[in-house]
Amino acid sequence: MGRAGGKRIELATMFNVRDLCGYRTPQGITKPGRFLRAGDTMFLSDQDLQTLLDRGVRRVVDLRMGVEMPERSDRFAHVGGVTWLNAVMTDDRALTTDWTRTGRIVAYLLEGYARMLADHASIRKALAFMAEARRDECVLFHCASGMDRTGIVSALVLGMAGVRKDDLVADYAYAFASDQEVDDVLATWNPAMPFPPHDGTLARIHTMHLVLDHLVRGHGSLQQYVLDTVRAYLLSDDDGMRVLEPRLQRPLFLIGPPGIGKTAIMEQVAEELGIGLVSYSMTHHTRQSALGLPVIERHSYKGFEYEASEYTMSEIISSIYAYMRKTGIEQGILFLDEVNCVS
Repeated sequence: MGRAGGKRIELATMFNVRDLCGYRTPQGITKPGRFLRAGDTMFLSDQDLQTLLDRGVRRVVDLRMGVEMPERSDRFAHVGGVTWLNAVMTDDRALTTDWTRTGRIVAYLLEGYARMLADHASIRKALAFMAEARRDECVLFHCASGMDRTGIVSALVLGMAGVRKDDLVADYAYAFASDQEVDDVLATWNPAMPFPPHDGTLARIHTMHLVLDHLVRGHGSLQQYVLDTVRAYLLSDDDGMRVLEPRLQRPLFLIGPPGIGKTAIMEQVAEELGIGLVSYSMTHHTRQSALGLPVIERHSYKGFEYEASEYTMSEIISSIYAYMRKTGIEQGILFLDEVNCVS
């Protein structure tokens, strides 16, 4: 295990397999058996496949492009009990800079990673799929080598959990060199070091620091993103009308495994904005009960009595009215927790 975290899993027919456990977050240490990152599964032996299944792998995200995927090339795509998704992270035009000619490996990598991160649809697709995993399911995500595309997704997953920037860089770099080499380079690294002209651990560390800086400059923290969005939704003009009409507003979707602090983020946002927060767990609901439960009512029609089903107010909406009656606060956030558990 590297100094930052993560644990290598040695398999004979699959490389760059690591469990994203042992990373420090504000809520504690990331748990083993929740997320695995890896390289290609094409040549995975039956024995190694069973080893991963025994570790709880039940959801697999394949980040490769079509040209990298000969028919039946992902062993997990055809295993009973495993849910498989192809979320292509890039296309054939993603990397256009010829770094072998220019000697600018960092510029080459930054160009490719910027294109990957700009593909919001694929990122949303992959992360939403991961968020649907049950507590007893392990999610494995991989590309062809388990390095670049897998490294970007890993940084997003760990970043949402609150893992420190330096540890995100380490997780990325562990895919390219031994844990000890990465830890030794990181111990002496500083941003003022010149960019190396060729690939290697130092170039990779420089690159991921720049990528993470780009994300922070563009979007800030997750908390700030939620704050800015809620402020925009609450903004009114001089006549008291919403600047952004409610019909145009869309819910925020926070993705991440249990315990990473999604509820805490919403509590902080509500407190900072001085608005209410109704946090409602969806774990006991079906799709129908979330909308309201049926009741039998009697009606008269042309002299005859009939029984008909009507529906109660949704328990969720009722909880909002109860909160407003109790606190007197009429603006706020409805946070539906564990929505993936609705049956």
